[in-house]
Amino acid sequence: MGGPDSLVIPAILVLGAPRTGTSCVAGMLAAAGARVPGPMVRNWDNAKGHFEAAAAVRLSDRVLSLSGGSWMQAPSSVRWDAEAETERDRLMQPVDGAPTLLKDPRMLLCWSFWSDAAPPHRLIGTVRHPLAAARSMSAWRRMPLDDGLSLWLAHCRVLLELARTGRVPLIDLDAEPMAFLERMSSLTVGLADGLQIAAMAAHYDPKELHHDGEQAGTSPRLDEALAVHTELLALMPPAQRRLGSAYPWSVIERIRTLLAEGALDQAVALARTTIDSCSDPVAVLLPLAADLLRVQATTAVLDLCDLVAPSPAVSGLLRGKALLAAGRAAEAVEALQSACVVDTPFWEARSLLAQALHAARRHREARALLISIAPEAVHPASCLSTAAEWAWRDHDHDEALSLFAKAIASSPPHRRGRLRCRRAELLRALGRSTEADADLRAALAEDPGYARARELALEADAKTAILPPAFKPE
Repeated sequence: MGGPDSLVIPAILVLGAPRTGTSCVAGMLAAAGARVPGPMVRNWDNAKGHFEAAAAVRLSDRVLSLSGGSWMQAPSSVRWDAEAETERDRLMQPVDGAPTLLKDPRMLLCWSFWSDAAPPHRLIGTVRHPLAAARSMSAWRRMPLDDGLSLWLAHCRVLLELARTGRVPLIDLDAEPMAFLERMSSLTVGLADGLQIAAMAAHYDPKELHHDGEQAGTSPRLDEALAVHTELLALMPPAQRRLGSAYPWSVIERIRTLLAEGALDQAVALARTTIDSCSDPVAVLLPLAADLLRVQATTAVLDLCDLVAPSPAVSGLLRGKALLAAGRAAEAVEALQSACVVDTPFWEARSLLAQALHAARRHREARALLISIAPEAVHPASCLSTAAEWAWRDHDHDEALSLFAKAIASSPPHRRGRLRCRRAELLRALGRSTEADADLRAALAEDPGYARARELALEADAKTAILPPAFKPE
């Protein structure tokens, strides 16, 4: 970590497992004056935002991919390159004289990379009961409870090792609200100068804490997770703990079982009753809507939106998803446009609006929107390559090739091979074999494991010049 030089403004890194309050803590620090560098991830599973710099998420994802891991799987060892180091150190620089704020659960899975940073930085770690976090992941991502506990353990083992050394002070999301605020205030004093501690309390809303961890649960990983949780709590000042607001996670599991059995009417009836009687109907509506859309129950989703009447951003997104799934593209466009006129629209609403515009045969508008939002995407190349495919189908071949070039340029090296391979296919279709062969050579160098690149190289007239000896068939 950084030295004691008071003239240096340290970055603030918020560490924790998914669904353990990292967004809550980061939001409070942002309210106090810390600054997220660049565009932020904005998804609908967190009403106030995740406060994650898209560039930091991309960087952690890149390092994990290079290391053979992912956000759900910690690698056995962490590898990175000089380009990743440069980007990491750039992200940690102060923003307009304020401390930069970085938060992404992936950071714990590749912590050796982040901890090696040259700029000074301070840490704060979040702790939440493992069952509460796992149930939240089950509700939002349909993740089996045991997998959720395994993911919690993968992050929190690293957090525990850091906390044992005293490098990261911890805060318990499950603490009684006044105790939580007092702990947060005391920790903030040591993070950076000039933060407005009094402004943090306005961001904190204890009613947003769902999925309490006190109800009994069974899982092969539960005992191990509880043991780690106990050790984490022992490293914090004791505080009275509270239960989260009532959340009908067991009823949601019952509804999912009914849907899997094909009992749609029973599932919808139970969903209506549950939403109508719970303390936070929107928090229940969102995961249930996703479940219903998976079985094409679009009418049920539209009816539940009428029952709950969520915010325009949420209502427009849900209605747009349902209408698009029902093949009513023009109506989906209207609904999604209403979701995008709010101050901070969800990423899903804007990306889905592009899909709806394309389905409504408003191709140029769809393409332009997808290109415009690409810089804010966690993986910009995905937007650009989709726009390129759309341009190709519209016979705008030069635009398609240009967009693929931009997609390749926006991708980290280990993801470029497949994009180059697809661009080579298009170049070959246009009879531009020399350019296609050059892309194939680069694709084989960047992603030697991608079979399609080898297949195309073998099909080429100049295959002996493309394939290195190791790739040639015997």
